[in-house]
Amino acid sequence: MIDPNYDCPSLLELEEVRLGLQADEELEHHLADCARCRTLLAVIGDPPELDAASTASLKAPMRGARRHAHDDVGVRTGALWRAVPDADADFAWVVAIIGRSPDNRDALLVAPVAGMPQLATDNDLLLDAELLGYPTFLDMANLGSVLREQLLEPVAALARPQAEAMVALYRHLLTGAPAPDGVTLGLAAQDEADPRLLEQAARGDALQALWSPAHLIVDDENESKATSVEVSAPSPQALEPALATVLLSVVLTERLEGAEAAWDRATLLEASGARGDHLDGFLGDRLQLTDKGDLGDLARVLHTLEVPWEQAEPAVRGSLHRSAGGERRAHGADVRMAARSRRGADEQQTARDLYADRSQIDESQAARGRGISSYLSDLQQALEELE
Repeated sequence: MIDPNYDCPSLLELEEVRLGLQADEELEHHLADCARCRTLLAVIGDPPELDAASTASLKAPMRGARRHAHDDVGVRTGALWRAVPDADADFAWVVAIIGRSPDNRDALLVAPVAGMPQLATDNDLLLDAELLGYPTFLDMANLGSVLREQLLEPVAALARPQAEAMVALYRHLLTGAPAPDGVTLGLAAQDEADPRLLEQAARGDALQALWSPAHLIVDDENESKATSVEVSAPSPQALEPALATVLLSVVLTERLEGAEAAWDRATLLEASGARGDHLDGFLGDRLQLTDKGDLGDLARVLHTLEVPWEQAEPAVRGSLHRSAGGERRAHGADVRMAARSRRGADEQQTARDLYADRSQIDESQAARGRGISSYLSDLQQALEELE
């Protein structure tokens, strides 16, 4: 019978049991009666045959992981650092830096590094065992922000291909961008009861203490302002320049002000028929993500400048990440509403008019991701219609 005063062991302890590194009579009695722990052991795998030398080598990497990395690791995309919640913490997480946090310019967006690759899902990036001296993976489901002063010491740095794979996977999970090719991921979860998802959720809870200092600063800033701070989804411009997406403003400026520029503002507006305020928004990377009111003009500008879709798509995507907005959703009591749009108005204008004063903007990461995908799809269709 399970002792109610005996907590289930952690997955790390279960892994040690699997490897023959953990021997405890009370733990053995618990495993004999606990179906949950037996299931987790089954997911982790069967115990391998180990000799004394192999057992010693399994213990060594934890000491090796505490070695200082080279001083040139720096605070940049792909760098791995030990990070702590505060100066008094007795435990440090290893995190991989993705870029600057969009919530707080003084904070860094990071992915926690987790051990036991058997627990990774198809959303997690597996890392080479040589990197830290033991197998690990990037927990891409539990991203968070840390302050610079929370970084304790550098540990290692991802090779450029792995750093780029991390960024590509991040964008894929956030916006639905194409999944990176040639990278090693975990296995897909079977269902919501998959023990790996339970461990992922538990890891997310444990990480809240690490994210807390950056969250507190954002909360303080929100309270000090009369209006709420725009907190958009993490964006590619937060990444180091070498990995950042080219923005729409750069693509347009090259054609308007570059050495071989064939257009200026006046001639572009005349030829495309676009509104001046919309062009100013394009040049400032401010797009109308929510209602797409500038989408038609953007299509005409890109068509006039003969910007190929292969160049336009990533640039517009990058600018959409910089832009405010999300998905418009109706709220309040259900009532009958009459359409008030002019005849011939497009669907976006009809929605704006229909839900005027009765809608709110969902700016969650998921909503923004859907909005960005929808904007790009409609933009591509508009460009095809102009051909």
